Amino acid sequence: MADISVQFLADIEKGRKNMTVTTLRKLSSALMVTTDYIVNGTINDENTLIDLCKSIPNSKQRQAAKLIRVFIESIE
Repeated sequence: MADISVQFLADIEKGRKNMTVTTLRKLSSALMVTTDYIVNGTINDENTLIDLCKSIPNSKQRQAAKLIRVFIESIE
């Protein structure tokens, strides 16, 4: 999915080869993680569901709650 060979990936993991930013982006996309997670081993929590909900203005929270309920029902 990242369009790189298994050997190249192994070489990156073992520190024998470096990757370009393009390869980093491909790997993060294939693994469905952020580039920050690959580089630092941490997840950027700025966009967690809780943080996103905290940013909703009070006047829109009821509508947002309805949308979230519909979304949850659609993925169950």
